[in-house]
Amino acid sequence: MVDTFKNDPILFESSVSRDRKPKKYNRTYLNDEKTRQYFVEYTDRQRKMKIERILLKNFRALHDVDLGNIPPLAVFVGENGNGKSTLFQVFGFLKDALVNNLKTVMQRMGGYKEVATRNHTGEPIVIKIQFRMVIAGKERLVTYHLEIANQNSASIVQREILRYKRCAYGSPFHFLDFSEGEGYRNGRAKVGSAESKNLTILKRHARI
Repeated sequence: MVDTFKNDPILFESSVSRDRKPKKYNRTYLNDEKTRQYFVEYTDRQRKMKIERILLKNFRALHDVDLGNIPPLAVFVGENGNGKSTLFQVFGFLKDALVNNLKTVMQRMGGYKEVATRNHTGEPIVIKIQFRMVIAGKERLVTYHLEIANQNSASIVQREILRYKRCAYGSPFHFLDFSEGEGYRNGRAKVGSAESKNLTILKRHARI
C-alpha cells in the first residue's frame, strides 16, 4: 500500500496541501497507516464509475438496444452474432475516437457503412451511456450522448452532449453541448471548430 500511495499521482494530489503551491511528501505523514488507508479508499471512490444504462442505435449488429438498470456485475449471454462483442466494442470505439479522431477510427473500421447497421446506413449512429461517479465530492448521474452521421460521404459528430445532475431536482448541467461542430462547453464558453466534429473537444476539456 505504501508503494501504491507514493507512486500514484492522484493520491499525491490528494495528499498535498490545499495551497496553490503543492508541497513535497511528508514521509512521517505517509507512515501513518490510517492516513494512507483514508486516501486509498477516498481515491477508489473517486475513480469508480457505475454504468447504469447503455443505449445504442445503429451500431453494427445492435440496431436498437437499451440496457437499463445494469447491476455492478452483469453477464451477457446469447448466440453468436447477436452483438455481445459489439457491446464491448463501443467502449474501444469511444476511446479511439477521443485519443485520435473520429475520421481515423471510422476509416479503420471500414467507413460509416461498415459501422452502421446493415440496411440502415442512412440513419445516424447513437451511443448514450449513463453512469454514476463522484464529482465535487458527491456521486452524480452523468450522461454522455453521441450522434454520428454520414454527411457527403464523411462521418461527422452530429450531436455530442455531456451532462450531469447537480441536485435531485431541476435540469441537468450541460458541461458539453455540440451540434455539428458548434456549441459550448462548461455551460457557457461557446466553441465552433472542425476539431469538435472529430470528437477531440471532450478529451481536452473534460476530466470525466
